[in-house]
Amino acid sequence: IHMHLDKLNKYSTMLANQPIKKSFAEILIRIWFGFPVYFFHKYILRGMFRAGTYGFALSMSSAFGRWLKDIKQYEIIIMWEGHG
Repeated sequence: IHMHLDKLNKYSTMLANQPIKKSFAEILIRIWFGFPVYFFHKYILRGMFRAGTYGFALSMSSAFGRWLKDIKQYEIIIMWEGHG
């Protein structure tokens, strides 16, 4: 799991540093409400529930990776554009 989380951190940083196409409000909404939506999409809609505990863990880590990217984009915006 350590290697997977390290990869999520590096990948989310790379994605967050790409040009931001979302508004500040969209990023805030994704931060507050995105994690359960990301998890539901992966676990239920993509069928990871069929993989049991492993599917649950992968769905959680996948949702966390997407949420982490949103947080990093928020951080970039407040640091460089003065929102907050």
